[in-house]
Amino acid sequence: MNRNFPEESTIRQYLLGRLDEQEELETSLSLQILSDDKLAEIVDSIEDEIIEDYLDGTLSAADKNAADTYFLRSPERNEKVHFARLLRSHLEKKASSKSKAEIPVDPVPGFLPAGGGRVDYWRSHFRTYCEIAALIILTAVSIFYISTLQHRFESNQAQLKNELAKEREHSANLFAQLQQKHPETLNLPTFFGVNLRAKANDHKVKIGPTTKFIHVEVNVPSGFYDVRLESTPGSTTWFQARLGATSYGLVFDFPAQAAESGDNCLEVTQHQPNTPASEQFCFWADR
Repeated sequence: MNRNFPEESTIRQYLLGRLDEQEELETSLSLQILSDDKLAEIVDSIEDEIIEDYLDGTLSAADKNAADTYFLRSPERNEKVHFARLLRSHLEKKASSKSKAEIPVDPVPGFLPAGGGRVDYWRSHFRTYCEIAALIILTAVSIFYISTLQHRFESNQAQLKNELAKEREHSANLFAQLQQKHPETLNLPTFFGVNLRAKANDHKVKIGPTTKFIHVEVNVPSGFYDVRLESTPGSTTWFQARLGATSYGLVFDFPAQAAESGDNCLEVTQHQPNTPASEQFCFWADR
């Protein structure tokens, strides 16, 4: 025993609550145990010895009474006693099932227990087995906790995927409804006849925020035509050369952004001799 540490008998009396009348010594020893890890290990070892003696029934009447009334008031020590009793019962059953003879057991290769028999061997390693059991319990709890967290994560992930799928479906429905109200391509009423100037008010179109193109059909003879879009006379906002017309007329699309609010006119010029230079087909754009 280190000369700076109390005697084992003093520590034993401390653990059995017999230093109550020596308040200064009890307080000093308590503080020393808290501040010195080595002393704390020694105290734990003596505590294990008291538990073993208690279970063996080798405590004196006075010490047993002190253990029942003071020492075992600690929940941690009660747990130690309970575990030690279970461990003993398990070892006794295991030993009796194998053989009635006392055969020394060497649990660690190269280590033989000193001559106190199997009981002394298990008693001397009681603390080690407690730590191993605690490690096993901690490992099982950790595995269960990690499994629980993983299950929760997977459940939350599945829920987020479902919510995202619903949100996408909702967005698609909204977009479809918007497309119905404001399609990407608008159709202008068909312009019939050459040499007839169409008035803008006769052809109206409402351009929505999602409209990208305006579809135009002009009933003209087959051939090639230059088409120019003007919002005001002399102000060209879109132009396309040599558009081919078939027997069904001239069919084309132009960007909706090229049409300004109000009057807009399409000037159609044919690339053939002996025909009017150009014709205008006007419409009213409402944005």
